[in-house]
Amino acid sequence: MLFELDSYFRFLHAMTYLFTAAMTGRNPGTGREVSVRRLNWAWQGEVKRVITELAARQSELGRPEKEEPITSPRQIVAEAITYLQNQQSRIRYDEYRRVDLPITSCYIESTVKQVNARMKDTEKFWSPRGGEALLQLRADYLSDNASMPQFWSRRQRQQTGAAAPQKQKPEQPTNPKVYPLQLILSCPYAE
Repeated sequence: MLFELDSYFRFLHAMTYLFTAAMTGRNPGTGREVSVRRLNWAWQGEVKRVITELAARQSELGRPEKEEPITSPRQIVAEAITYLQNQQSRIRYDEYRRVDLPITSCYIESTVKQVNARMKDTEKFWSPRGGEALLQLRADYLSDNASMPQFWSRRQRQQTGAAAPQKQKPEQPTNPKVYPLQLILSCPYAE
């Protein structure tokens, strides 16, 4: 595999450094041209090319002084270089796009918001144990094994001594782009 799952890095974070370093100490038109060029290089996986150009800009401006403010052009360019050098092995957006990986954390952040809305909404007071149990229950419902029917059958026998009626599991979406947590969040019974 081209990567370790935890090593892919968000494009928006790199974009912030590249944009700020391109705009600092330049007029807006020139800064925009430089920014677009560097972002395209990063998007294509040419991080070394970006670092080389930033190093040339650092030479023009000079190295930042020890007590120089973080808003000075020299400091901003130096921070961008440091960031790119430190994260160079993770900034492989061309490879991530080839294997259809997300290059932003917005999907995760959105999912966390949805989970929080379902678990922490008004008049929903879940203990960590209860919240975990609810998520586990939903995961069991969506799973391909027989854990849900077994649970309800066992519960019915424990409560009444009678066998629970068999219930058919509704068909689940087959879209490969739908992630398990999205299915959990879309469950009409999870509210």
